[in-house]
Amino acid sequence: MIIISGVDGSGKTTLANHLAMHYHSPGYLKSKLSNQSMFGLKEDQLALRYALDFLRERMNLLEERLDHPSAIFDASVYEDLIRLKLMADLGFIASKEVDQYAQNIHYRIKQLPFQRAQNTQHLFVYLNLSFEEMLSRKLAEKTNYHHFLHTPILYEYYKELHRRYQLWFERYSCLPKFSVEVNQYDLHDPKDIQKLAQKLAQKIQQILTTTEPIHLTTEKLIANVEQGIFQIN
Repeated sequence: MIIISGVDGSGKTTLANHLAMHYHSPGYLKSKLSNQSMFGLKEDQLALRYALDFLRERMNLLEERLDHPSAIFDASVYEDLIRLKLMADLGFIASKEVDQYAQNIHYRIKQLPFQRAQNTQHLFVYLNLSFEEMLSRKLAEKTNYHHFLHTPILYEYYKELHRRYQLWFERYSCLPKFSVEVNQYDLHDPKDIQKLAQKLAQKIQQILTTTEPIHLTTEKLIANVEQGIFQIN
């Protein structure tokens, strides 16, 4: 199973879709509803859109495909938690709301049959995109440009979000991980997709031959979340 992560505009869904076609594997992409921006403009304030629909959708799929050798997901269930924690730190929502959301995730994680996944290789892929390129891609969308124009704090939000994503990947230790420098690839170019697919295959083969099997546990995931999301200054 391959889980693809990265900041807004890094190409998670695009890459997941192309890799699924390349490997002839099932690809699980976010629905249009759960793919909405976390922010909406309402009376000049930032309005939170909880992605509970995405959480339910993704956890159900994870349970179904936990032992599938080549399933591809275009986001981790913890990425919305990174955003919510940042919003709480900026003062837009209460910390207790973040804690409740985290508890919701942990509750669902505890229900996953991890024993089914012990003989399946998993890979966590992080799409590393520079902040400047991330901002450029966000501003290229008219709706986002309007948000940035009328809500200056969004610049601070996305800059800090970019930093926290990088720290999260650096501290991530639950699965073998692989970083992709997105600026070096055109994710709409079949040749570049072929190159990436080959690199991922090589990484997985390397893991199989040189790395001890990683045993996923609820405790390990929760501890990693505490370190990578809640213990960030």
